[in-house]
Amino acid sequence: MKTVQHSRAPFISLSFVVALALAGCGDKASPPVASSGGGGAGAPASPAAAVEAIAATAAAVAPGTPAPLASNERLQGTIELDLGKGPVALRSMATIMDANLGKQVAERLNSVQGQQQVAKANDRIEAITGTSGGKADTASQVQAIADSYAGKTVFTSFMRHVAIVKRHSVTLDAQLPQGPRITLDMQLSDKDYRLESAMVSYYPKSGDYFSSFTTQKSGPDAAEVTIDKFEQINDTTYAVEGSFKATNLVPAVLAKKLEGQTVEQVQGRFKFTEVVVKPGF
Repeated sequence: MKTVQHSRAPFISLSFVVALALAGCGDKASPPVASSGGGGAGAPASPAAAVEAIAATAAAVAPGTPAPLASNERLQGTIELDLGKGPVALRSMATIMDANLGKQVAERLNSVQGQQQVAKANDRIEAITGTSGGKADTASQVQAIADSYAGKTVFTSFMRHVAIVKRHSVTLDAQLPQGPRITLDMQLSDKDYRLESAMVSYYPKSGDYFSSFTTQKSGPDAAEVTIDKFEQINDTTYAVEGSFKATNLVPAVLAKKLEGQTVEQVQGRFKFTEVVVKPGF
């Protein structure tokens, strides 16, 4: 996969790139909210997506009601999230990107509407970073991301080997469009796949990537995770099932507008049939 080497690239989400392309071609498929795998072990999936919330889904989806799968989507797994009012099923998707994504984005970037969207994204990047790279710089990064993902499959949940710490890092990420999102980051021993640590991050709004609550890394408020099943399906895929519980979640470092708030408890179960193995580092 082509790597975008630039300080502004981490603040441009794949969701924004896809939304930009769809706005130009009239496609009603929902843009994915998925990790590009560039955040590193244990990092929240795609925090950069705060630059631009998803433009729109195919239709308004009521909380608790999953949308039908698009033709380019398949289900990786589910997380049943319970905040004390009963479980809600959140889904993790694999999304096949359009082979013409680069062309669609290029055409959109040349339109007045596309330039307005990029200008808005650029303003938000500058507000976050305190830099002033300019619209042309942002547009070039948008195009680079579109070109690098065209025709590829984007996985929301995945695992990778981190040799330096002798661990497998597993990220399970599920959401409900226009509803909550949750990520479960687990560190497993690379010798026997024994669970060594875990963190839970809860996003009240799936499209707001800078507004999340997270568990403590250790101590009485650390996440409790039980893995009931961890099975290798083939060389690149694992199936994972289990449960989790976390108390006293606090705002993440970048969640400035959540300061002073806490989430008393989150718990649930997860069941995944397709957790793909990404290249390690």
